[in-house]
This record gives sequence, C-alpha cells and structure tokens, in this order.
Amino acid sequence: MFSHQQLIQAIAITLAIAACAHHRTASDIQPFDLIYQYPVVIPVNNKLNYLTLLDTLHVFIQNDCTIYQLQRSRNLQNEKLPDTETYFVYRHNEPTGYLYTASLDTFARLPADSLLKARAFQGLHFEPQPFDRFLSKTVERDLTIEKYFTNHKGAPSHVYDSTYFYYRKSLKTPYSLSKKMDSISSGRLCKVAMIFNETYDPESKELVRKRVLSFEVQDATAQIPEKIKRLFANFREKRRLDVDSEKK
Repeated sequence: MFSHQQLIQAIAITLAIAACAHHRTASDIQPFDLIYQYPVVIPVNNKLNYLTLLDTLHVFIQNDCTIYQLQRSRNLQNEKLPDTETYFVYRHNEPTGYLYTASLDTFARLPADSLLKARAFQGLHFEPQPFDRFLSKTVERDLTIEKYFTNHKGAPSHVYDSTYFYYRKSLKTPYSLSKKMDSISSGRLCKVAMIFNETYDPESKELVRKRVLSFEVQDATAQIPEKIKRLFANFREKRRLDVDSEKK
C-alpha cells in the first residue's frame, strides 16, 4: 500500500476525467464522495486516548473541470460553523486552480498539486504491496472482498497487519481509486481498509486497540446544488479572463 509516514503526510488521489465539451448543462455534472477514516492514538500521562477522524469530501466533475467541496471548519466543541466550507476548482492537467470561499466572491489562485496532496490525499497508491500476501476472496452479489495479510518480515515498521479490498460492479463515478486494480478485477475498487491489530504498548503498559484506516469512493445521488452550478460557470469565466490577461 504505502508507508506509515506517507499516510500521515498525505491525509487521502488522482482523478480520471472525461474529455472537454463546449456546451455544458447541469446533467453533465457527476457527483461522488470520497470518505476517509483515520484512527489516532494519543498518549497522555502514560494513558492512551483514541480519536477517529472521519471526513467526507464531496466532489463534482463536469467534463474537464473538477470541484472539491473541502471540509468545514470546526470549533473546539467539534460543531460545524455555518458557511465556512471552501471550494477548490481546477481544470485537468493545469498546474493551478482557484480556492473559493462559501460566498463564491472571494478566491485565491493556488497550485493544484500541492493543495490536493494536502487536503484530498492525492498521490496514494491503492494496490497490494510486495509484503502483502493474498488470503481469501468473498463474493456477495454486487460486492467482492479480497483479503491480504502482511508479511512483517519484509514490511516497514508500524505497517498494517491486513488489508481488505472492496470491489463493486455498480460503481458509476469516473473516479478510480486504482485503474490497475479495476483492470484486473471483475468490479471496480470502491474501498480499501487497512487493519492494525491489537498490540502491546510498553510505555503505557496498555493494549493498543484494534484500529481501521480506510479510504472509500461512493456514488452520490443527491441533486446538484445551485452553488456548484454557479461555481463551474464562475470558474470558466474567471479562467477565460486570466488567459486573456496573460496574452496581453
């Protein structure tokens, strides 16, 4: 899969996007969700405290453009603040995109690669690694589950103990967790879960609980928000003005 250090630094993925079209409508917009679960163990006064970070990233594709609805800000009580989400919009294969506030009237031009690696875990590779060994395969109607166990003799330290790969034939989004795994399976990779078994911590003298780190893509069925439609139009107009200005 990837190392423990890469997981922490990434916190998430490249997009497969359809070709550009001149005329665009709301029906062209394809929504999907990226769901991320990350377990955290925090030692405090020789006691282990547990926290699970769970985030859903809403993504919208329209031809050659993509919008990421980035997670809302949260206060100390872990409650959502109103109208604090941001949106990052970029065109495929271009080095920069635009980060918009919730009101869509304030934006900043930013490098696409840097932001997506920091906020959308782009660049992770979801496939078995040389130290993963195939264990079993289960088929349940539309869902196929493959399980691998980790050979720790050839694996980095602090790596997961087993991995589950979930495939669905019915997944419709153009996004792919792994084109390689999609091409060699009967379905499309929709979820990867890495299992860390219970283990003993010598400093706290406690058993560290079993933990699950997972990445998942799901089709979204809700109606496309009007704000997303306006944002696609806003982005294309802003980009056109920028291109005209650079030509002068």
